[in-house]
Amino acid sequence: MYKLHLNLFVLTFGIFAKSVSAAEITTFEDCYATFENDVLIVGNQGIERSWRWTGKGFATQSLIDKANGKSWSSASKFEADWELPGDRELTEAKLISVDAQASDDEGFVDEHLEVVATVSYPESLLDVKYRIWVFPGLSGMRTQIFYRVGEGFKAAPRETRFGMPKDKWAVLSNPPTLYDDAPTTGGTPKKQYLKPEYLIDNQLGTLWLSTASEVRTGKPHEIVIDLGSSQDLDAIGVWPPLSYRRHGAPETVIVLLSDDRQAWSRPVAVIPVKRSNREFVASVDGAEARYLKLVMPQTSHVNTNNWSTSLAEINVYTKEYPYEAYTSRRTDYLPLESPDQLTRRGMGYFMDMQFRNYVDAEYYREVETSSSIGEQEVWDWVNMMDFTDSDGNGLLLVKESHKTAIEPGHFTGDYQVDSRGVSMTGLGLRESELRDEFRESWANWIILYSGDKDVRSLALKKFDRARFPTKLPGHRSVNACTWGGGSSPATNRALASESNVIAELNSLADLGVETLLIDDGWQLAPHETNSLPDSERGWKPNVERYTNGDWEKVLEASRKTGVDLALWTAIQRISDEDLRWNQDRVPFKHWKFDFVNVRDYDTKNLVETRAREFIKEYDFKVSAEWDLTESTPRYGLFWAREYGYIWLANRRKGGGFPHVSYQPAPMLKVVWDLARNLNTNKFQIVSVDVDQVPSISDASLHPMEYAFAISMVGIPMLFDSTKSFSSSTRDAVSRMVSIYKPHQDAMVDSYVFPIGEQPTNAGVSGFQFYNPDSNEGYLLIFRELHCAKTEFSLQLKFLKGMDLEVVDLRKERSSILKVNDSGYASFQIDNPADFLFLKYKI
Repeated sequence: MYKLHLNLFVLTFGIFAKSVSAAEITTFEDCYATFENDVLIVGNQGIERSWRWTGKGFATQSLIDKANGKSWSSASKFEADWELPGDRELTEAKLISVDAQASDDEGFVDEHLEVVATVSYPESLLDVKYRIWVFPGLSGMRTQIFYRVGEGFKAAPRETRFGMPKDKWAVLSNPPTLYDDAPTTGGTPKKQYLKPEYLIDNQLGTLWLSTASEVRTGKPHEIVIDLGSSQDLDAIGVWPPLSYRRHGAPETVIVLLSDDRQAWSRPVAVIPVKRSNREFVASVDGAEARYLKLVMPQTSHVNTNNWSTSLAEINVYTKEYPYEAYTSRRTDYLPLESPDQLTRRGMGYFMDMQFRNYVDAEYYREVETSSSIGEQEVWDWVNMMDFTDSDGNGLLLVKESHKTAIEPGHFTGDYQVDSRGVSMTGLGLRESELRDEFRESWANWIILYSGDKDVRSLALKKFDRARFPTKLPGHRSVNACTWGGGSSPATNRALASESNVIAELNSLADLGVETLLIDDGWQLAPHETNSLPDSERGWKPNVERYTNGDWEKVLEASRKTGVDLALWTAIQRISDEDLRWNQDRVPFKHWKFDFVNVRDYDTKNLVETRAREFIKEYDFKVSAEWDLTESTPRYGLFWAREYGYIWLANRRKGGGFPHVSYQPAPMLKVVWDLARNLNTNKFQIVSVDVDQVPSISDASLHPMEYAFAISMVGIPMLFDSTKSFSSSTRDAVSRMVSIYKPHQDAMVDSYVFPIGEQPTNAGVSGFQFYNPDSNEGYLLIFRELHCAKTEFSLQLKFLKGMDLEVVDLRKERSSILKVNDSGYASFQIDNPADFLFLKYKI
């Protein structure tokens, strides 16, 4: 037996390689791995999984919950838990090595045992690396596939992207186009590319933008396309604009056909279009036509005052150029005992935050079924998949990716359940993106538990915290941001100037706020509107806003006030040299990385590698803040959080746009939904001066303390210009910061659970901060604005039948709180739009 002795001051560990015929056990704390007689076993005191070597790969043969003896798996029907890219069949394989090591992933993850099996497929010119992580004391396991190609490998032709050729197409109708000939202030034509012919140019970066007229049923937009000759049709596809957040988007595209432009068919397809950067396709198999009429009977708009319609591309797929959906390839597989007899739940987050600022918005979806599976059951929108038996034993699967329920992202895959088990797909790359170095697929989590949804949630949050720790700077601070204090992009960018930043630093020091994020505008001259500098100008403080184009005066003010600095940028645009140039001059605590569009593997790799290497270079004293506000495929919720945390939503006081105006109830709801499954200490939660929010919001009917208290569930962020705060707002923020800060570490170290009702602006909602390793915790309970109740009972977690010593931290009063045998306790809040902040001790 070998025991790995761990030096806690070392961030990387050597590999303890095992011969594939060895029977030794590699251990780390309670974790172990062994490979003997073609059987690989990995586990700890809570979970054990075994695989058999088949000659073509490793196939699962058992999965055991060691806490209760529940066996979840029998022998797999496959010869390997994974598939090869494209449509390649598994060929005879050579097992190169099975290695084991203690690791913390270069300091980014909690220490764990890592097992790596390397397999070669000589006939396919492919190598596969199968990596397994098991963490001490956690009944969960993480697996991930890596692929590498050998010399002479040729990828299969890429799937058809734009269907049939469009060189003989024509746009016959001429719907009016917005900005067609409108001059800019400089006298040149404005946005000439926004014309109908750009619907058929095979360029997703161009688009048709219609006139600014309200589009409603009865007055639709429509456009007619001539295909040049009659075609045997297979499918019709439409692409919304890749950057359409300022344009109206069709909610539905109705397809009609004709051979002569005189007689039109009934609708042959109705294509629902969501706010997602992907193609939406409908089958028209068997139809023949030369002319298409696309009718858009209704559009929606968010942050513009018109109802214009915009589309980026129209694609037609025919018998000769058929539609070929990207194939989801398997990256892991679990054979299950009688899946038909298990209750199955799919759970997913939407996170289209820039467009979901209303209390009825769907942030989280959970769908449950126990019906017969049939041939196959596909869950393609979920982040998590849960299986439970009649005894309350549970198996939770998590897809580690940037998928959201509205945005599938880059080959994030799905869960495919049949009568034998569940396939976890999601290669994370096209066959054409394979290289002669290992490239990773999206990883999978397997978590076992026994109990109700609270037990499931705790098991998930424990595993999540081990995978995405809170070690880096910024998780335990109160923050402010220069953006959000103005009424327009121009005024917000002006707030990033040197003079305003220095004024804000002085204001924040007085409030007790610890970090100021300098947002968009520091890199621009006052007259510029494009926030992304070109390569020649680079990302450095603009000389028209910063003395000598340097940080010297701002750094001096930061040191004088004791308020740390953070900085905004676009991670895909800034160079490594500019990142270092700024960080070398100011020890920024974190960087807010914005404007990411992860549409391919190279972008994903660039974003992650840049953040990882940057943090390592500066000795883990800087972190990333991922901006997740838009609907484009960005970071999602289950990827890259080991490098920092997530900027959840822009909610500001000015501008007059309902979709971004701060409203307490929607903000409370999204945080409550996050707390169902995620560790909220990984999310920046914003508040603003509620007294200055326009009347389109009810924010001014709430005390400032209420808004700040919501942000305390995550990482508090004042998204405002604090130097403009009234004296009463300043007093409220200062008071809340002074109450909160002594307890912040204990709250961050806790696991947060939602309690009460899902927020509606008329109920009682809240959060319980629970630490299984402590006899203390916290309660934040909100009586919403339109709630008529003053007294109510809430069911608490893991405290049934206990008497709690409770301190009201705002009023500094102590009392005894009795929790009945069902977990309920009684509370009282005398006024609407008020809250309790309690510390309890068992």
